[in-house]
Amino acid sequence: MGEVARKALPLGDEVVAFDCTNFFTWIDSGNNRPQMPRRGHNKAHRYDLRQVGLALATTVHSEMPLFHHVYAGNSPDVTVFREDWPRLEERFGSWGWARQPRSTTPAMCPWSTSARWTRAASPM
Repeated sequence: MGEVARKALPLGDEVVAFDCTNFFTWIDSGNNRPQMPRRGHNKAHRYDLRQVGLALATTVHSEMPLFHHVYAGNSPDVTVFREDWPRLEERFGSWGWARQPRSTTPAMCPWSTSARWTRAASPM
């Protein structure tokens, strides 16, 4: 989705927000077929249910999704962030974007981790 959106819409300098969340499921605990739903730290405090996680990166102002990763519900956000951040840098680098020093404040993006990416002088 991110690649299609990037090609279809002109993007300039962008502040990218990256956040992780989880969704609990009603999958029966005795059902061992699904591998991704697992018990873990649940933000809705539903520790009795299995969950899946979602990591999502969007542009802050247009809220256009650029990256997503669905992961097992027992994976902590800090682990997912550590694994996904290099993937983000690789993807955006392949688009000709370069990461700039942190330029956003918590007041602008209090819900996520954010960074400013700028397009290289010669677009790809």
